[in-house]
Parts: sequence; C-alpha cells; structure tokens
Amino acid sequence: MLDLLCPVCGETLVREERVWHCKNRHSFDVARSGYVNLLPPSASGKRHGDDKHMVAARTAFLSRGYYDHLIGAVAEACMQLAGPDACVLDAGCGEGTYTRAIYDALAAKGGRPQLLGADISAEAVKRAARQVPEGIFCVATTARLPLAAESLDLIVNIFSPFMAEEFRRVLKPGGYLLRVVPMEKHLIELKAAVYDHPYENPPFEPAAEGFRLALCGRNTEKLESVRAGLPQGTEALLLPGDVNDAGYQDACLAAVQARFGGLDVLVNCAGMAQSDAFEDITPARFDEIMTLNCRTPFFLCQKALPLLRQSQAASILNIASVTAHKGYVRQAAYAASKHAMAGFTKTLAAEVYEQGIRVHLISPGGVFTDMAKVSRPDLTGEEMITAEDIAEIAAFLVLRRTNAVIDEIEVHRANKAPFA
Repeated sequence: MLDLLCPVCGETLVREERVWHCKNRHSFDVARSGYVNLLPPSASGKRHGDDKHMVAARTAFLSRGYYDHLIGAVAEACMQLAGPDACVLDAGCGEGTYTRAIYDALAAKGGRPQLLGADISAEAVKRAARQVPEGIFCVATTARLPLAAESLDLIVNIFSPFMAEEFRRVLKPGGYLLRVVPMEKHLIELKAAVYDHPYENPPFEPAAEGFRLALCGRNTEKLESVRAGLPQGTEALLLPGDVNDAGYQDACLAAVQARFGGLDVLVNCAGMAQSDAFEDITPARFDEIMTLNCRTPFFLCQKALPLLRQSQAASILNIASVTAHKGYVRQAAYAASKHAMAGFTKTLAAEVYEQGIRVHLISPGGVFTDMAKVSRPDLTGEEMITAEDIAEIAAFLVLRRTNAVIDEIEVHRANKAPFA
C-alpha cells in the first residue's frame, strides 16, 4: 500500500474525504481537480516547473500521436515489470499522458494498481489528476518524495530529473526503475528550426551506482581488463583463482558476503572446449572437461544457495550449449558435460523455485570467444554470436521478474537455419 508522508514532520498521511492529514494535525487539502500539494514548507507559495501555457502546449503536441510509439513501449514495459496490484510512481508525471497509459496497462492485468504521479509543476499535476482520476497525484519534488521507504514496486522516470538516492530509498528490495532519457539527437529537427546553432544532448551513460560485481577466474590480467571496461561507478571485486578448487569457491562466497553483504545473482560461465575425435579422448581429458563444465558449477550452485535464499530477487544463470541437445562431431566430451549441466540445472530449478530462486539455462550456439576458436576453427567472428549478445540475454533474464518465467533460452547463429 502507498504510504504518503507529511512534508512537514514526516509522519504518515491519512485521507479523510478531501483532506490529507497526519497525527500531528498538519493537513493538506485536495484540490477540486483531485491533487494535493505536498511540497516542503520552504518551497510552498512559489511557482515551480511548467506554467499553464507550457503544459497546454505539451498536451496538444502529445495528443497528435507523435510519441504514441514511446507511450506504448513504456506501457508494455510496465506490464512486464510490475504485477497487477503494484505500487507505482510516475516521477515527473507532467500532464499525465504516460501515466494514463501506465495505469491502463496494469489494470488490464486484472488487478488494482496503486499509481502515484508526482511533479513539481502544479499546472501539470492538475491536468494529470483530471486525466487519471484512478491515481493519486501530488505536487512534490522528486528530490524529496513524500513516500515511506521501500514502498514502491516500480518507478517510472521519463525525461525527468534522475534522483538516484531518493529512488533507491523508496523502492522495495527487488523493485524496478524504468527510465527514459533523451539521446544525443532527440528533437534536433525542432532545435534546428528554433536556434541558429542547434545543440545535441550530451551522450547518455547509464548510471552503474549500486551495481556490484565479483569477478572470478584464473587469469588475473583478463579480470583486470574486464574491470577496466566496466561503467564508471561499478564496484568490482576481483577474486583470481582456480574455480575448480573447493577452497577457492568457499573463499569467493565468503568474500562476496563480507564485501557486499549478500548475493543476488550467480552466473556460471566458466567452460572448457575440445575438438578431439571420440576415440582420442583420454580418461584424464574427459575428467578435466567434466570437472570444469559440470562438477564445478554444480557445487558452486549448492554452496551459493544459503546466500541466495536471503535475496529478494535471487537468480542462477547457467551457460550450457546447444551441443548439449544436438551433439557435434569432435565434441563428444564437451557435449556430455553440457548435457549434464542442463540436466542438473533443470532439477535445481524445480527444487528451489518455491524459495523464490529462479534458475535459468542459456544454451548458445557458437559464441566468438577464445574457447570457440578451439572448438570451431572453421567459423569466423562475423559468423558467430557475440559475448555481448549472451550478456544481454542474461541481463534480461535477471531483470525480468514477472509472473512469466523463462526456463531456458536456446540461441543460434543468424546464418544457421532455425530449429536445425
């Protein structure tokens, strides 16, 4: 349930008819159009944000359908990210065009979403409250939201100031932020008609604040290279060592617990390829491949479960291979190891889903890595799947925690026939 807070004392507000009030007798009238002004006392009595004419102009522009594709995309994303009874904030709601679409999309799922629209402009909020009478609307600054901590399932932030700390405060654990930002050439044609020297917007760099990553592997130089390429603000913990070593596995999980306070996502992507005829595979080579590709991720999953059970949005991603399902020449041991990985992943998923832990299997075809150069020397980089492609799929699985769950994704090269 949405809990509005008094901008004067911070106590919970209760609505009785057309008045919001707190236990300390601070009260705030609901305007005839349906909104309430919850700006802090220091900001009251002043005009903020867009005026009446600016709001009317924007409403007229949006009503002509120029942004319908974006409005539809936002509504669709909200349907995927939030449940039918979710608590949602449209931060910087403006005149309510996007807010209307968001509410309709969530209501179509059969629930009763609680939707709050907040904007610094009283004229904009007045129009939004009329456009979406089902919602709650307030004049407020997103730098100091009149909301209790951890009260929101989803924040929508469209072409509006981004307040990272405040958004983090009011989001529930496992909640989502949907942000829409203008890219470099956004409205450049309009600027060209208005200005003698039209300017481009600064490049958008996604904020990585709060994103914490532990990198495990044998090659310290590669780990350092990965860390150097991460977005500014990412907290990366380097843990060089042999992932096959049980003691190293324990040490990694202990270090993650000590540094980050817990674990939300485990990705098992270590692997070893081979390109040997069936008759040439020795017992030692077979055991080596099975250990890294199956035994190690099996016990890493097992050891990580106590930490994952403490997370509000726990996921395990195991990277297998299409070879596990199809089998390829000169890859018998590799296929056996990935088939075994696929098998235990499916069993694990069935055992822990009621604990809130989602286990996914990604089975790609040829990915252009050093390992693929060994197993598929016949393929070039232009023909193969990129590591970035698989990373985007992994991120999608981790972030998309709705009632629709994807157990396995099989990925093939664009130049390979579908379902072949």
